[in-house]
Amino acid sequence: MTEESETLPQTLLNNLASQLQTLNAQTSQINSVSIQLPEFWTKSPEVWFARVEAQFGIKGITQDQTKYDYVVSSLDINTTTRAVTRQP
Repeated sequence: MTEESETLPQTLLNNLASQLQTLNAQTSQINSVSIQLPEFWTKSPEVWFARVEAQFGIKGITQDQTKYDYVVSSLDINTTTRAVTRQP
């Protein structure tokens, strides 16, 4: 076996290893979390928000946009209407 033929497989292995590391780094940054929040408690909103924040903490949800989307999806129609129309 020549030196050139030994170098080619090693180069391919190095390239594959590099691509795998890149893919692993990209994949580890993509997280999908799903939670089911209870419907909004109009008579106890402070308690409801405390419970929701606890669920976000348990699931590791830290992005404000994600929190907002989950909260809005759990609001009843009247509360949603009031909340969304107050957005800047």
